[in-house]
Amino acid sequence: MTETQPDTRTPEQIEADMVATRARLTGRIEQLEAYVKPKAVAARQLAKAKAFYVDQYGGVRPERVLATAGAVVVVVGLCMLRSRRRR
Repeated sequence: MTETQPDTRTPEQIEADMVATRARLTGRIEQLEAYVKPKAVAARQLAKAKAFYVDQYGGVRPERVLATAGAVVVVVGLCMLRSRRRR
């Protein structure tokens, strides 16, 4: 077991450490607030979607577009079948 060393800082040093810690926390909270703003979240999600459908050279990835379109057609078809069966 180790014994803790006594704090040898002066009250002024402790106060300065507290001010610095408060400033770091304030900065981090502001960063977090900016990160979770709806516009920032939407922008990140849009960038992810674009990255999925566009390659690094700016060209469209047709295989991914076709796969997504196929999935949409299947879902719409299933919804239409389901609604017809309910009638």
